[in-house]
Amino acid sequence: MKSRLAIAAALLSISAALIHPASSQDGVPQEVRQDLMDEVGDATGVMGNMVRGRTDYDPGAVAAALQTISENTAVFADYFPEGSETGYETEALPAIWENKADFERLSQEMSTKAAELAAAVPADLASFQPVFQDFTRGCGACHEDYRQDN
Repeated sequence: MKSRLAIAAALLSISAALIHPASSQDGVPQEVRQDLMDEVGDATGVMGNMVRGRTDYDPGAVAAALQTISENTAVFADYFPEGSETGYETEALPAIWENKADFERLSQEMSTKAAELAAAVPADLASFQPVFQDFTRGCGACHEDYRQDN
């Protein structure tokens, strides 16, 4: 059963990446990656509002948010080709291109972690809170090294 779930999750992730609106755009890489991260931010906000008690805890909404994060971060690093270091109000730091393998690794790790969490969302808020805090530390680690402060 576990292997079937893993295969189904992998196929869903691949098919979602192929049809994902932002990843299928013919747009400028800076704009596509900004769109992808806007969606990640929105998904994180949905979960953050639950953790902060602003909205009721909904495991289904958490799973959907984590799936969005998984899909977007699976393709995110693809939108940092040489020549896209500047322009379009990018917040990308030069460190991305200097440490491309590490950046790609972090993006894939976030995708994998989000998919794993989406497949096993805690049933109650008390159990989800520490999971969410740990998960968002991964976001912060990447932002610290690879994104300009606003």
